[in-house]
Amino acid sequence: MDPPAEPGAIAPNATVTNGQVALTWIEGTKVRLARLEHDRWSKPITIAESDKLVANWADFPSLLRNGRQTLLHFPEGSGTEKYAYDVELALSKDGTRFARIGASHDDGTPTEHGFASILAERDGFRLFWLDGRMMAQDGPMQLRSALLRGGKVQPSEVLDERVCECCQTSAAITEAGPFIVYRDRSPEEIRNIAIVRKTTSGWSKPSLVHDDKWKMPGCPVNGPAADAKGKRAVVAWFTGADLGHVRIAFSNDSANSFVTHEVHDDPEASPLGRVDVVLVEDGAIVSYLVGDDEATARILYRHIGFEGARGPPHTVARTSPARASGFSRMVRSGDDLVFFWTQIGPPSSIRGQKIAVPSVARGHDTRKVATQKLGPNAPPYSARTLDGARVSLAERRGQVVLLNLWATWCGPCRRETPELIRLAKTHPSLKVIAVSVDEAENDERVRELVAREQLPFQVWRDPDDRVSQIFKVTALPATFLIDREGRIAFERYGAIQANDPELDAALIELGVKSSP
Repeated sequence: MDPPAEPGAIAPNATVTNGQVALTWIEGTKVRLARLEHDRWSKPITIAESDKLVANWADFPSLLRNGRQTLLHFPEGSGTEKYAYDVELALSKDGTRFARIGASHDDGTPTEHGFASILAERDGFRLFWLDGRMMAQDGPMQLRSALLRGGKVQPSEVLDERVCECCQTSAAITEAGPFIVYRDRSPEEIRNIAIVRKTTSGWSKPSLVHDDKWKMPGCPVNGPAADAKGKRAVVAWFTGADLGHVRIAFSNDSANSFVTHEVHDDPEASPLGRVDVVLVEDGAIVSYLVGDDEATARILYRHIGFEGARGPPHTVARTSPARASGFSRMVRSGDDLVFFWTQIGPPSSIRGQKIAVPSVARGHDTRKVATQKLGPNAPPYSARTLDGARVSLAERRGQVVLLNLWATWCGPCRRETPELIRLAKTHPSLKVIAVSVDEAENDERVRELVAREQLPFQVWRDPDDRVSQIFKVTALPATFLIDREGRIAFERYGAIQANDPELDAALIELGVKSSP
């Protein structure tokens, strides 16, 4: 079932049109398309090409057909900053030749616009995306929507004034109308999954699918997935609250209210999220990623009944927990589920697998979900410096270490950098170590940031992001204070704030900082 993608391809995404699975992916500067019918792939074609194409592991092109029109969206750079890009659109009447029609937005700001979802609406398309125009004025990321009709995008509407900056959106249609789910961001940095519905009187106010109470002033990069049919709707998602969960919520009233159930129940495998979901006759099938150790992960799928009964988990494929493995995609075509994922190389490749829906075992497992806590001792960890030297936490035994996990693409990471600099300069006995999890091809970008900010502490490189799996981190930034005996004295998931009282108390306790 592997698609005809060239080595080095990434970012698969699938939809079903006229009984065919249509798969898009990225090869270098090209968006490619192939269709699957009767277990045979069509010859791949290029449907968009740009030297500014954003080859992003988390924000990828999508395709949707409505009547005689097919709409393609893809992320394209719009400025000198790496994460300034647009939601570019292209239309086709025959499904093979696409003509650009511009962006989904017309604000013209060199900011992030992405993580788009598309729905068919009447004789056009309904677009949703995360819109960063207010960030040019130090404002928040917004959720916006616009209607595309007659080849032209209508003026956009703001659906939520403040949302998470880097999580996927997902949209579906019930018999009452369309809805969009996304990760919200409260002023207190609570990152719950929210929903907005289109009603006869307009768009509803944002409301929560479920109150996870996940406080995370950082970048989860882990959005929800949704599906709907008739009055039924389903939403699946990951939350990092209480050491991490994969959850699913069902609605039988056109997404007006939801009942939530747990999906993952194996304490030996850390839930990493990256979910997808499809409705079936007696519930839903959820796919998601779990990490087994620092180097290996599995893409799982399992049936969840409407009342929460769990069937046994099945493994689609073994892969890597690294961000470069991306998001696996799952679609239903007739009586089959078809999965696609990126297999890390070198070079990377796109893989496929078909599963018969009737073969997915149902079950009556309603056990409570178990969790596994990080122990009091810091786990063994080694990396390399920017100069390539091997380094490890074990070598720092006898010192107080502030270990910070970050990436150049992470906005909260960049915003907390001045506080890390201040801590390193103010407390010389504190060994601040910043571990960059940027992909290997971004090594020069890391070096540029280190030089520009004149970082007064050591920077380690972990392009495979082993550190997130070892420390069970699901969002960036994350910080661990490790005492002289190698024990974790303080942990913070999200950005450190100036004069953080909890961190200050831990530094005083360890003798790094004097009592006031």
